Amino acid sequence: MWAKNKIIIDLDNTLYPEEMGIFTQVNNKINLFLKEKMGFQEDKIDNIRLEYMRRYGTTLRGLMVNFNLAPDEYLRYVHDVEIESILKKDNDLDLLLSELKGEKVIFTNGASFYAERILNALGIKRHFSKIFDIVSMDYIAKPHPYGFDKLMSSFGNGTDYNYLFIDDMAENVSTAKKKGMTTVLIDNFSNKRLGRNVEKIADYVVKKILDIKPYLESTPFI
Repeated sequence: MWAKNKIIIDLDNTLYPEEMGIFTQVNNKINLFLKEKMGFQEDKIDNIRLEYMRRYGTTLRGLMVNFNLAPDEYLRYVHDVEIESILKKDNDLDLLLSELKGEKVIFTNGASFYAERILNALGIKRHFSKIFDIVSMDYIAKPHPYGFDKLMSSFGNGTDYNYLFIDDMAENVSTAKKKGMTTVLIDNFSNKRLGRNVEKIADYVVKKILDIKPYLESTPFI
């Protein structure tokens, strides 16, 4: 029966707290790539990134479309950040993942090699059957439905499965909910800063992933 359960979990600011600052490092490396590798003026970078996010979903996709950028160079550069000195083995998270019933998959707009470093640092890699990353999504990032559809198709006949989706971005959770998934939103500082009414977006809203278990008692996932 558990085989029908598919548990889809985001990576950054979901498996670890936002205040650990790892994704902030990635964000800073993106800015540095645009300045050092692409030659953009520093005072123009924020606006360029906002425009690329609006038109293409990610900075990477914008660079690929407008400059024919090879994505691997970008992904290697921006994900070359400090992880192992910041994240340590999380025994509580390890236990929680052991208690969740179903196949577990990482679903991230980052790169798989970066995700593996985080999973290894937290000591939880063994729980996940695969990492569905930005390359797996053909560089069409969440929250676009394309990546969701491709991930669901990878399981086979997706209509037969119970899906649990855990993410810290409200727009990603919104897409998952439209796909019929049970959704959990990790309500971090970013959502508050943008003034999102998160209670109307997700089935369950928690401060951190370790808080989800009581909310799932009536679901097939516990």
